[in-house]
Amino acid sequence: MDAAPNLLDAEGRIDPREVNLQPECRFFDVAERRAKCASLEGIGRLLHGVQDFYSHSNWADEADPSRPVGPENPPGLDRPGPSPVLDLRGDTTPTVPDDLTTGCYVVRDEVVGVAECAGRVTHAGLNKDRGLIDPATGLTTDPTTPRGMVEENFARAVAGAVAETRRQWRDVQSALIERYGEEQAAAMICSLTRDDPATACLATDDLVDQVRDNVSEGRRTIALPIVLGVVGVCLGAAVVVIRMRSRRT
Repeated sequence: MDAAPNLLDAEGRIDPREVNLQPECRFFDVAERRAKCASLEGIGRLLHGVQDFYSHSNWADEADPSRPVGPENPPGLDRPGPSPVLDLRGDTTPTVPDDLTTGCYVVRDEVVGVAECAGRVTHAGLNKDRGLIDPATGLTTDPTTPRGMVEENFARAVAGAVAETRRQWRDVQSALIERYGEEQAAAMICSLTRDDPATACLATDDLVDQVRDNVSEGRRTIALPIVLGVVGVCLGAAVVVIRMRSRRT
């Protein structure tokens, strides 16, 4: 977001030319230059990466207690999200645990690793990509990968990814406010989270107050539906459908 346009017209309303999604965003089209589409693609890429951190690493999970620890059964760190390793706005360098690992990947992804992944922890042995996630509650069932079926590993990966997604989205909002001021940032944030921002996102004091509360108190008052490039059973794509629900009554 090096150069964001002014999303408000002379009357203080969202300019529909900057946020129009008719037709829908064409994320793989170099001619797609609409501000909202470019922003959604960038945020989607960010969230896919940080969500996969919990699915493809041993940060949130634990080893199979019935087998010896080694390349086929790496140690698990059993840590919650959000992770300080992914704190992109932090002032200090995070401490990376010595046993933190992700899985080596080649097209022939299997345990034990082959080719460049021979003798190493692999994606096949570590990932927790497949399972069911309830989009309303976030509850998990039916994990199908070997690592995901160990204890509560799939549920831990999903919980970590959800917490991380909320933190990253809150940080995006904070950065927009710092750079563009509360009124302009509120317009940007609302336009990213509404299908019809030209009519749904009037520049009102209530909208500014809502965004301020969301950032300062960690409330999820605005949902962020992001469509990623990978869909289906991949955790990185599935977990984003869990709404960032408000804690307000």
